[in-house]
Amino acid sequence: MICKEVQARTALSRSGLEGTDLALNPYNGCGHGCKYCYAPYVVHREPEEWRGEIQVKKNIPMVLAKELKKIDITKDRNITIGTVTDPYQPCEAEHKLTRYCIEQLHRYKIPVSIVTKSPLITRDKELFKGMDLEVGVSVSTLDEEFRKVLETNTPSTQERLEALASMKEHRRYLFIAPIFPGKTDLEFFFWWASENEIDYIIADDFHFRKGMERDLPSDIAVLRRKDYSSIRKEILALEKQYDVRTYLEF
Repeated sequence: MICKEVQARTALSRSGLEGTDLALNPYNGCGHGCKYCYAPYVVHREPEEWRGEIQVKKNIPMVLAKELKKIDITKDRNITIGTVTDPYQPCEAEHKLTRYCIEQLHRYKIPVSIVTKSPLITRDKELFKGMDLEVGVSVSTLDEEFRKVLETNTPSTQERLEALASMKEHRRYLFIAPIFPGKTDLEFFFWWASENEIDYIIADDFHFRKGMERDLPSDIAVLRRKDYSSIRKEILALEKQYDVRTYLEF
């Protein structure tokens, strides 16, 4: 994995995601190496390049500072960090672009949402104080051997859960995605979210893209034909059982 410094022309972009007005992605590419990631297909980069050469937008904190001065908070009501790539991926430990961007955002009264797979987010807990902040952590399985195959460079699921549990000062959600039938213990995640007073859960299925079969084990690649209707019913039952507000994205 290479972290290559580049110059950003813009920092904020209009988002098509529900509930998000503006998106901020300090990196292009992701060193977590998730083999099911569909982001490279969205931004038209080869998956091997997406995972192997991370573009570090070195000047993005300065660009962001200029753009924030022009923001109309009556129109652009929130910013999500990490809509395309993980803002706390391995390169962040050295380059700290996400942290520098948060320092700029801290000066403005605009709600911020961050989604990540990394406990590195806890490094910035002091900086988050006083912010209107929502934190989401993404998980897919409790099976560590399975995780190491599909999410090569990610921290363990346990580390992620501990990180989210520690962010009690802010709104929190658990992002269960993708759901792998037989490998995603949905009941455990709902129980855990209830026990830790997580505000809500988002759940999503496996987004297959043509070409992924090159990287995925054969038993996972066939999930592109999986009917998730029974899983939807299971989730709705768990939502009621554990009293955790849930949003389905499939």
